[in-house]
Amino acid sequence: MPVSTFPRPGLLMSLLRLLVRFAPTGRKFFIQSILLRKALMPAERFVPPKGLQGVLAGPTDLAWIDAHPEATSRSAYQRRYARGDSCVCLKKGSEIVAYRWIVRSAACLFCGFGSRNEIRFLPLKPNQAFLYDLYVYKAHRRYGYGTLLCQVMFEIMKDKGIDEVFCIADPGNDTIIRVELRLGFEAVRIAYGVRIRQWSAMLFGPTPDLRLRHWINDFSARAGIH
Repeated sequence: MPVSTFPRPGLLMSLLRLLVRFAPTGRKFFIQSILLRKALMPAERFVPPKGLQGVLAGPTDLAWIDAHPEATSRSAYQRRYARGDSCVCLKKGSEIVAYRWIVRSAACLFCGFGSRNEIRFLPLKPNQAFLYDLYVYKAHRRYGYGTLLCQVMFEIMKDKGIDEVFCIADPGNDTIIRVELRLGFEAVRIAYGVRIRQWSAMLFGPTPDLRLRHWINDFSARAGIH
């Protein structure tokens, strides 16, 4: 089956991408993402397989994550926790095999890496949350732990009154897109993150976006997602 090319930006976004490309050197980028949404429906409770448990991370868990050789930013985890973000961990005994972060204030690009780097968009209502930084440790990949973690996370969020969640995905990250679609996320629209030095913004493609829908349908068919 031929692989569909991810939809190219429209004229306005293409011009903006050229502007970023030819802007003076400095902090600049043009990033395409997919904004995804999922409604959390009250249903039968999900119980993780024996030997696994999902927990809201506390100081001990965060210290474990921070000390792990695969930590991506040793200053970010405590800063996220201090500002009120939550981290859900999937644990196998005392070992964390995967984690994902939750923010309740606003969706953001580069979420959790400080106000100078974040591009915030989509202010969230009390019943909504934005998910970011899904990570499965290398030794525990290919066991479905990313999916199990998210299923546990949804139960924790429902208990906190959250019934709608959002996330963004890089269109080139097949693994993450596959996980999100199998969990029941729907692609809402294409998002364009733009920065030129001190100016930054998150801009959106049309909705409904028939080109995005066609690409998602083709991706789902190739991935065996029904």
